[in-house]
Amino acid sequence: MEIKMKKISLVLLICMLMQTIVLPNVSAAADDNYDYFVEGESFTASNWSCSGGNIGEDSACSGGKFIRVYADELPPRGYFYADYEVNAENAGVYELFAAMTSVMNDTWASNVTVRVNSGKEFRLTGEIVKSNGGNSQYLQSLDAVNLNKGINTMRFIVRNPRSDGKYTVFMDYFALKKTDWKIRNITSEAPFFVFEDNSDVKLTINANAQSDTSKNVSWVITDSHGNAVNTGTSIIPAGEKSVDVTVKNLPLGYYQIAADSVVCGFSVVKALSERTKYDDTPFAVDTNFSSAVQDYLKEDYANVLALSGVSWIRERVWFKNITSYNNGEYQFDNGGMKRAANLLKPYGIKISAAADYMPDELIGEYSQYIPDDLNKSYSFWKQAAKAFDGAVDNWEIFNEVDHGGAVSSSDSPDLYSSFMKASAVGIADAQTANKTTASVQGAAARMNEESEYLNVLMMNDALDYSVCDNTHEHTSAENNEEKYYPFSGIDNIKAHISAQKNYSASAPVWVTEAGISIQNTQNRNFTLSEQMTQAKYLVTSAVESVASGTGKHFFFIGPNYDEDERAWGMTSRGTLYPYMYASLAAQSAMTDLLGKGEFLENIGNLSDDVCGYSFYNGTDTVYVLWSKNGAKNISLGNTAVPSGVYDLFGNKKANECVQNMALDVSEEPIYVKFSGKIRQGINSSERASEEKSFTKAQRIILTQKYSDEVRGGARTDGYSISSGDTVNVSVSNLNDSAVSGTIYGRFANGGTLDRDQADITIDAMSTATVTFTVESMAENKDYLIFYGEFDGEKTSDSAAMLKMGNDGSITAEAKNSEYSDGFTDYGNGIYIITTNVKDYSAEMKVNVPEDGMYKPWVLAQLLNYEWSSDFDIYVNDKKIKPLNVNNKEISYWHEHAALGWNPFESVMLKKGENTVRFVTNKNRNAGDEYLVAALDKIVFVKDGSGLGWREAENYSQKRGLYYYQSNANAGNGAVMKLFTYGIENPITDNKLGYDFYADGSNKYDIWVLSSQANVSWLTKWKWALNSSEYAYPNVIKTVKADYSEQNISMYWQCLRQGTTLKNGYNNISFLSDEKRSAGDYMLHAADAVVVAKTGEWSPSGNVSSDKISAVAANMFSGKDMNNITDNLVLPQNIEDITVEWSSSEPQVISTDGTVTRPEYGNGNAAVTLTAVFTRGNYSSTYSYNAVVLQSGKPMEINTGVYDENGGAINVLQNKNTVRTEFINDSDSDVQVDAYYAVHDTVTGQLISISSGQKNIPSKSTVSIDTNIELTGEDLSRYKLNGFVWRNMRPLAGVFEMYGKQDKLNTPVRVDKKLYISGNTGKSGETIAVSVFSKSIDEILTNPTELLKNAVYFGEVTTKQDGSYSMEIILNKESDVYSVRIGGNSAGVSDREVK
Repeated sequence: MEIKMKKISLVLLICMLMQTIVLPNVSAAADDNYDYFVEGESFTASNWSCSGGNIGEDSACSGGKFIRVYADELPPRGYFYADYEVNAENAGVYELFAAMTSVMNDTWASNVTVRVNSGKEFRLTGEIVKSNGGNSQYLQSLDAVNLNKGINTMRFIVRNPRSDGKYTVFMDYFALKKTDWKIRNITSEAPFFVFEDNSDVKLTINANAQSDTSKNVSWVITDSHGNAVNTGTSIIPAGEKSVDVTVKNLPLGYYQIAADSVVCGFSVVKALSERTKYDDTPFAVDTNFSSAVQDYLKEDYANVLALSGVSWIRERVWFKNITSYNNGEYQFDNGGMKRAANLLKPYGIKISAAADYMPDELIGEYSQYIPDDLNKSYSFWKQAAKAFDGAVDNWEIFNEVDHGGAVSSSDSPDLYSSFMKASAVGIADAQTANKTTASVQGAAARMNEESEYLNVLMMNDALDYSVCDNTHEHTSAENNEEKYYPFSGIDNIKAHISAQKNYSASAPVWVTEAGISIQNTQNRNFTLSEQMTQAKYLVTSAVESVASGTGKHFFFIGPNYDEDERAWGMTSRGTLYPYMYASLAAQSAMTDLLGKGEFLENIGNLSDDVCGYSFYNGTDTVYVLWSKNGAKNISLGNTAVPSGVYDLFGNKKANECVQNMALDVSEEPIYVKFSGKIRQGINSSERASEEKSFTKAQRIILTQKYSDEVRGGARTDGYSISSGDTVNVSVSNLNDSAVSGTIYGRFANGGTLDRDQADITIDAMSTATVTFTVESMAENKDYLIFYGEFDGEKTSDSAAMLKMGNDGSITAEAKNSEYSDGFTDYGNGIYIITTNVKDYSAEMKVNVPEDGMYKPWVLAQLLNYEWSSDFDIYVNDKKIKPLNVNNKEISYWHEHAALGWNPFESVMLKKGENTVRFVTNKNRNAGDEYLVAALDKIVFVKDGSGLGWREAENYSQKRGLYYYQSNANAGNGAVMKLFTYGIENPITDNKLGYDFYADGSNKYDIWVLSSQANVSWLTKWKWALNSSEYAYPNVIKTVKADYSEQNISMYWQCLRQGTTLKNGYNNISFLSDEKRSAGDYMLHAADAVVVAKTGEWSPSGNVSSDKISAVAANMFSGKDMNNITDNLVLPQNIEDITVEWSSSEPQVISTDGTVTRPEYGNGNAAVTLTAVFTRGNYSSTYSYNAVVLQSGKPMEINTGVYDENGGAINVLQNKNTVRTEFINDSDSDVQVDAYYAVHDTVTGQLISISSGQKNIPSKSTVSIDTNIELTGEDLSRYKLNGFVWRNMRPLAGVFEMYGKQDKLNTPVRVDKKLYISGNTGKSGETIAVSVFSKSIDEILTNPTELLKNAVYFGEVTTKQDGSYSMEIILNKESDVYSVRIGGNSAGVSDREVK
């Protein structure tokens, strides 16, 4: 589930447990419906004192005045008092309100007691309702008091100083409101109601006022599942307002006590004295301790953190608020952080602090937020590390800058990386007494996000300077349903680890924020079910995170925190006696049982709906197990016997069945403990965090700097570069001596700079600059990398993402051809004019980031034009069909060539490298003897990125300060936005440009979805079509869209209707060059541009409907749907639209786009494709008609064999020429491979192999000649076979031919076998065969030897072609064998073999 990632610095302002609360000013008035309202300065008697008088003046106060005490010591009476009279019409209980300094915060103010008439004095407690304006006074809801009818005296008493020894209270007024006596709250001396299991649970039930009679109070204690575990009735005596409840021997866990309508949670956890303490574990929690926890609660909260068992907490530091500067020296107000450390370090808890908002002295002109003077940055961090030595163990350099935290849209990852590196070096050089490290920002983005921020961060070698790879992972409880929620960061952590390998980086992954949010629109505490959801997720997410490779896992967050009607936090709301939720008890048990938290392995042999992980806690092995869905019974099958099974809160389960390791598991994790370490950990070493030391070269840091026009939006989009733009490379030397070396620059994918290197010398602790110019880029997006070499050492890389457009189009420039046979270069492209007509071709390589359909637009000589030669385009050896051969619109001439845009049918480009060939081989269409051709470029426009709907973020050109802004309701979830608030003199060259390719014979409407044109409260943007001048739009029609960009309404605005576009390339561009009428800043947002054929599309204002209809109308615009021969691409997703396909003839066109053409002779097939488009909750259905052509006529293949003189032959000779003629009458080209193999028919041995390869164009005849040479006089045993293959699959068996055959060929002897063959020329003839072990002459001269030397006597029948063959086993050894055959037509033949 997607979650809006937080700028966590807002915790400082919003969290309820805060030290300084900023709330809207109010003044007391009758509107508050008080029964009695008393001004602070209207006392009847008082000894409150202040050097300026005890009545102060402040216009923000009621009546402009307030009473105050501000003194160093008590008066002689021993306390300060202020008396007031209240004349009550009715006796009773009255709720007390007061606008005064906080009664709970003893850091700023003294606590106050009150006494009414002669009653008991009691301390005021309460919570802040809202700010009262000046002098840190707040309207607070306090206790209730008992008033008599008539005059009552109320005395406000100050007996104790605040924390610095000053007696300080300011009070504007107090008020009283009639109420009933009731239970107000439940309190405890235990910190945040967390009890250690070696002590009793003691709770105090408090009424809002003293009781006039004894009161019975019934109470019930329930466990984490809502089951009652204890009940009772206690008595509040007359004159008192509270009663204690003590409960003994409660098991570990989370409980709630309810008294009347008041409910309070409390926890029982393992005693701190009984826990094993480890120096470092992966378990941590984000707390924002120093700022989000009120001072009077800090000591208690530190104790709670110790009981939670975490090793680390996470903090925030805004340096701008706590830093002063004087003559190179920084002074830091580090008291809050130091106090936090003093409270936490005795428990061994370390602090990682996210630093943001650098002091003004560090901010230069290049960026408003990220310091670009690295020498100053180094000095600052060196001083800061020393100032916070012992308080901060790790500095996170900024927080969530990848999603806009404390940076601008122009602040790119390479700029941040340079600052981070300098910061890390400064921290390392501080040489603090306590280990202090630095880390990269906590990333809100995913590794696979389109912005590529984190990838570029790694390309900059930032992790070489960082103690960890820092990321955040959040999820949301669906409808607050209590169930298992898998840890949302598993895939992203694996992606981080994988990316580190890709970039040769190495750093343990820390998840410094990992929380689950609960829907909360009513400012309430979590229900018990919601608490248990959080508690279970705290455990399962930590376990799954560490098992995925995380080194440290910080649960988010300790104090409660709200954002967009979602709530986080382990603490109840309010500052008056907050309690910890159930997640604290679960965390305490997890850290205790898992100890050092060394992950061993995933537990095997479990069903898919059960999770199991094995850890080593330092002494024992512990399994953590839970079900994904409902109760399950499992068998672990271990031979080892567990020493115990423990529940979510750490209670050892009695009578747990361990026979065959059968266990009951549910969605609540359980722990199974085994003695010793029974597996070897696989990643325990990955958690180690080490201080960094840096080489001389690593202290030389490069920063790329670009103009404001180029760097606008660079945080997410990269730099919008053009040929001729310059990049200044600042080289900062953080060494204590001068260095000299060389700076090298290169593009990752083949772009060019004006030079590859530049020599440089930099003084110690100084910066020098070298400048490079971008000449070209091989791809629309590339990475420009600079590094230095100094004294043989290489610096870290400075890597920046550069873009020349973001529209997904790919351009193949003819002048960059791999080869161009016969062409000459003319600057823009290549050209040929010749009377030697033959094949002339140019080949280009096109790299594509992912598979997709692209429509080629070829800027070349016009097809079917009188003074041009026609040409063909081949993509990956496939000929592409031209779509419009009648266009005569000339873009320009080069000598005798008239060049224009020629559209071709969409073609599939595969991910990676594709080969594109331009081939021309014909005379001009005028019919003369000349071949004339010219090629400028081929532009491949991705289907869906041409005409129709174009997302604003898919621009072709961008300059200036436009940036990508997420908006869930906008097309594809984003707009391009221009917002220059805070920039005093913003640049005026802010442009967005969009390239379109159109059929010039049609009429078109042009619409833009953006903020309104020509209104004073927004920037008055301008636009231009092609080469026209920028002008304010004359809007023809306006339709309001159904969403806004923040508070900016969005509108469809028709800029042109029924307009003619150029054939081929067109450009629409938008310019914002002025502030809005108020003169304060620029403000404009654009979501989409639509170019549609007139009458085919118009918007309704429903963006989902509008986008679907525009996309659907252009689904097959680049395809001739009446002549389908190849597979179609039927997309399942088009940006934020899903598409579900069905087919009327799935056997012809399947739903995945596979086309099966009807067999030749069966005719063409008509198919209707139906697509259901869905965006969000909106769906619409469209149908498309297609005609699939029948398969082409089978290829006709004719073969002849010729001797060396060209005469036809029918038996093999020593020299043979095989000529194979291919007649392709089909509608597509065919690539064939012809193979000719000669085998020995007796032994099967391959004698020779020859081949020929040829493309057989559609409707043409092509021949292949292949020469075959054979040696030897006797070729009778040889057989020649011809085969034709296509894509290594048989297309046809062509022919076979033998050597000259005799009635009896020469026999072949192989070991003890004799092979006999021949051809009598007569089919089915019976042949007599005899074999002897002597020569035939010896047999004939001495007939008595005939039978004695006989080896074989038998018969064989000839085949249909008259041939025969047989294999004889030689059972007699001889040096010579003779063979005789005889037949009626064959006669008698003899042969000998030795």
